Amino acid sequence: MNTAVPAGDTPNPRLAEISTRWNIVGDPLQFVLRYAPAIQKYLTAIVRNAHDADEIAQDFLLKMMDRRFEHVRPDRGRFRFYLKQAVRNAVREHARRRRPALLSNEALAEYTTDETADSLTEQQWVEDWRRCILDRAWSALESHQRRHEGNLCHTVLRLTAEHPESDSATLAELTVRHSNRPLSVEAFRQQVSRGRRLLATFVRDEVAATLERPRPDEVNEELLNLGLMEYVGPYLGQGHAE
Repeated sequence: MNTAVPAGDTPNPRLAEISTRWNIVGDPLQFVLRYAPAIQKYLTAIVRNAHDADEIAQDFLLKMMDRRFEHVRPDRGRFRFYLKQAVRNAVREHARRRRPALLSNEALAEYTTDETADSLTEQQWVEDWRRCILDRAWSALESHQRRHEGNLCHTVLRLTAEHPESDSATLAELTVRHSNRPLSVEAFRQQVSRGRRLLATFVRDEVAATLERPRPDEVNEELLNLGLMEYVGPYLGQGHAE
């Protein structure tokens, strides 16, 4: 199965439209809060003391209320790289305040894990970031269903995910019970196909929103790095969802 998103020779106009230019976002706190679960888990993993982790998280979010992302040049324009570094800097600042007489490296070492554990922490950061993107994509799909009469994309995909062994006829019956609306097996399959394309679009768009300049090749690379291509590649090649 081909899992590459067709990029073409010219930038995807939709990707160009959704670029957040996050280094000049007017309300950075709201953008950071999109990934608050990943931030909190990352802090909990790298800081040994739970009380310190909570204190750092609060300080970090308060500072974000007064900061923009001007002059930020993170590696390859990925917001997750910048945000991860910003969190680690917050840990360093906290360590210096608590132990001002110590060298910064010693202070940081007091609050962080060892090298082996830190490698696992980095893996966890990627997994949590991935989960945040998927959660936002599912929420977007649910909102889309509410806004469009006759759309059951979120319902059918959720039921399909929750009952992976069930056939289309069984899942169509479950959908009827959940939605209290008639639905044939063929109509169910059409809703599933449409839902997968929509979910793929929302996943791709959310990833693109975390890149400073979301060119198709860079979006594809980030999807692959985050293990999200399986949600996108097989479906967007069928055409853009309505």
